[in-house]
Amino acid sequence: MNPVACHPASTPAQRGLTPVQRFIESELEALQNGDVRSERQVRSLFNLLPEATASQIAMAERLRVGLLAEGRPLDTIPSLGITIDSQEDGSKSIAYHEVIHPQVPFTRDQLNPTSKDSPLFTGGVEMELLGTVEDARLVSPRVFMLSAWPNKLAAERVLDLIGDQSRLTYHNGLPITWDKNIDGKAWSTNIDTVYFSDWLRSSGALNESVKVSAEVGCGAGGISQTVLANCPNLETHIYTDIDPNAINCARRNLAPLVGKAEVSWCIGKGVTGIVDPGTLDLLVTNPPYIPTPSGDGDKDHYSGTKLIKRLFEDGIRLLNPNNPEAAIYVQMSSVTLPDFSRYRAEHPDVEVTLIGTPVRVPLRISGLLREPEVLDFVRKQGGLEFVDGDPLGYYHDIMAFRLKPKR
Repeated sequence: MNPVACHPASTPAQRGLTPVQRFIESELEALQNGDVRSERQVRSLFNLLPEATASQIAMAERLRVGLLAEGRPLDTIPSLGITIDSQEDGSKSIAYHEVIHPQVPFTRDQLNPTSKDSPLFTGGVEMELLGTVEDARLVSPRVFMLSAWPNKLAAERVLDLIGDQSRLTYHNGLPITWDKNIDGKAWSTNIDTVYFSDWLRSSGALNESVKVSAEVGCGAGGISQTVLANCPNLETHIYTDIDPNAINCARRNLAPLVGKAEVSWCIGKGVTGIVDPGTLDLLVTNPPYIPTPSGDGDKDHYSGTKLIKRLFEDGIRLLNPNNPEAAIYVQMSSVTLPDFSRYRAEHPDVEVTLIGTPVRVPLRISGLLREPEVLDFVRKQGGLEFVDGDPLGYYHDIMAFRLKPKR
């Protein structure tokens, strides 16, 4: 259907606008409200902007519509290289490298590959090892490097490279690039995504029955990478985020894997509107999980448990009723459990199963705990441990669950 041919009745603010401009106005308002919009819908809106008013163009720039439609590629390779390996006991070792910039710089196509022929995938990126953190569950790299590494110069160099806020990370052989100047606050590879990725692989979630999948809150694309690389019969994958920068970052990191399945994105909040009900064989999400007094997380995208509640209310309806293995996989924290238990009790028709073994880790989202009201609330919720004298302070358990309809 032509999107211009069917537009809502005009509001007072839309009077005097052409039909195209009224449609643009409605779509921009939807994006501003966080309503889910597909890649096709955003591209259609972008193509109509030459007919927009000056105020609509300004609003489209604030909402990063151009970034969503066209993307923004990397221009240089990150100087910090990270490789993450999983140990038999479930812990993770992190090796830090300095990327050696070649005499002949990588081309833009090599840095933003559309196939696995890129040096990023073929081992063509030369890196010098600076040091390794043997157990990333319990030790902050910064604390460990300054106190335990024999080579203090190497430790200082790693900290300098971390400060550049641009990195190339390998986990299970798949590369993720992130550059703050381009990708902003897109949630890149971190301790949560690493454990969640491994739990998905070991739990049987990525099985032969998965033909249609989705990730809600894609960040830099690491979990979607895991899905695309490990589901043998995957035909369609949709990834979503509320942050245009995350969509851009994930699109770049997923491009080399797009050939094995049809891949598209959505921008917006929550799960409603991603696909029609009864469509998905697999839904994965590492959602905001820090509870707040209001529960809605409006102050930032990394707090509040509303999305987890929506998984019970709306996400479960998206699962394919003809696939008995269709399920939602969600990661969360021990501080989430009171809210999660309440949502679970409200939906006795949903089967909930713990996958993997919970892991005690430092709470890396410590900025959320600087507000006294939030800190007091989270402490009362339980699941948060303060270790006196430890430079990291707070610890919690991360874990993952499978949700599916009871049959």
